[in-house]
Amino acid sequence: RVRIHTSARRWAGVPVPMLTALLGAFIYGAAMGATFSLGATDITTVAFIGLFICGFVLPVYRAEYILGFVAGMMFTFGSFIPLMVALVVSAVSFVVRYIVGKVAGVLRKRQVQ
Repeated sequence: RVRIHTSARRWAGVPVPMLTALLGAFIYGAAMGATFSLGATDITTVAFIGLFICGFVLPVYRAEYILGFVAGMMFTFGSFIPLMVALVVSAVSFVVRYIVGKVAGVLRKRQVQ
């Protein structure tokens, strides 16, 4: 399966969906870093929990999500801590989305039969 289609809309040679994911993750990570720096740890905690919710809905295990999130938080935390957070969230996202996909496939097979 090819992830980048030649027919996809492009901006500066990069597919628009990829740029959207990268920019969205960057803004999310920058917002988390800013709220932590400003002392609003309650908002940072809610945003951290929101990462897992986003992981259920979006494929945050893809490279553009991880890169954007780490780049957004790098000013506040450096690169290691955001990368570890992103890897944990992406692993959970992958496992949950994989299991849900397999269960949905089995249920579809049973409905057809």
